[in-house]
Amino acid sequence: MEAEFFEKFGLDEKEAKVYFSLIKHKNSSATQISQFTGVDRTLCYTVVERLLSKGIVSFSVIEGVKKFNALNPEVMLQKLKEKTEALEEKLPELKKFFETPEEEKTKVEVLSGKNGMKAILGDILKEGKDYYAYGYVKKWELTIPIKLEKYLKELERKKITEHLLLSKGEKVLEGKTSIVKYLPKKMAYPATTIIYGNKMAITIWTEPITTILIKDKNVVSSHKQHFEFMWEKASKK
Repeated sequence: MEAEFFEKFGLDEKEAKVYFSLIKHKNSSATQISQFTGVDRTLCYTVVERLLSKGIVSFSVIEGVKKFNALNPEVMLQKLKEKTEALEEKLPELKKFFETPEEEKTKVEVLSGKNGMKAILGDILKEGKDYYAYGYVKKWELTIPIKLEKYLKELERKKITEHLLLSKGEKVLEGKTSIVKYLPKKMAYPATTIIYGNKMAITIWTEPITTILIKDKNVVSSHKQHFEFMWEKASKK
């Protein structure tokens, strides 16, 4: 183990050196600490004072000389636990500063590859509401088939209905809560659009696969109206 290890727990470089030295060498004077660590003797006093104030070093006077000792590292662990508990207690209050209202301005995220697609599926399940998809839906099935099968079972379990608008002749894996309608092939879309909650995900089948996630109540509402218009015109076969 090196002294640098203790820098992970809030000690600066010199504090870590002195503390580690006192673990190895009990009852050390400032002069001895300076010899063990290479830290200037005068500066050692300042560093030790900081460690004393942190409650991880103690001292005693032996034959008129101040001797220092490191306290058991368990003390440091306990202090970290106390800080963690204090933060956890305040978290609900602090989280309020990060909550955003529904009417917040447009938020756009770009997700890449299969992991981005999987993140959207997870977000849909978390939202827990019926959703609407159109465009090249089949490509989702071809890209993440195993994930999609499990996903459809989760839709059934959560009683989430998916509304799919496909091109005529296109067949996809359907779940028990899937409702499918068809549009003429001339209306086929090269991308895939999924509308759920106040979000909309557009997957562009480039290399790498790119999914654009838009969160905006008004924008998504207008696209939902567009979907509903197409849904009325679509056929069931």
